Amino acid sequence: MCELCVVPRFLLRSERAHDFSSASRQLPSSIAPLSALPAPIHIEGSLSGEKIRKALDLTSWEAASNSIAKWNASGQIGVTRQDVPSIAEAVGKHIADGEARNLKPESCKKIRDVVERRFLAFCVANGYRELRQIDVDAVREFRNKLVEEYSANSARKRLEYVRAFFDSVISRAGFR
Repeated sequence: MCELCVVPRFLLRSERAHDFSSASRQLPSSIAPLSALPAPIHIEGSLSGEKIRKALDLTSWEAASNSIAKWNASGQIGVTRQDVPSIAEAVGKHIADGEARNLKPESCKKIRDVVERRFLAFCVANGYRELRQIDVDAVREFRNKLVEEYSANSARKRLEYVRAFFDSVISRAGFR
């Protein structure tokens, strides 16, 4: 850090690169016209234990603030938070994906039965509307309902369809 900057090292803080057009600094006449251009905004700090010090390639404070706010919301530098679809939307996309992959009609029928009819009905009955509301306990509860209705092997096979659904959601959304 240079002597002109005193920036506390908490979270992410934006600052404009030094403007040498002030009276305290004299620039050669060949560089003087460049001082009229807006200086790029830099950020410095840490987020989730990851330290950063870099230029954003932005000259607008508003755009830089928006980028920083998105990074803070996602908890990772350079990653913006993605909107999580509702369970019904994710189920619809999963079924459409299965049909687009030309799965056999019988497989599509089983996916519809387990994921759309049973899992989606379970979610609606328990008040789950968004994917972020589903946790391990909810999936265990759904599994227990399957075991009550089917034999162990049939329930295991149906639970594989639910696992495939969550695998497709994770791969499509880019979660870690």
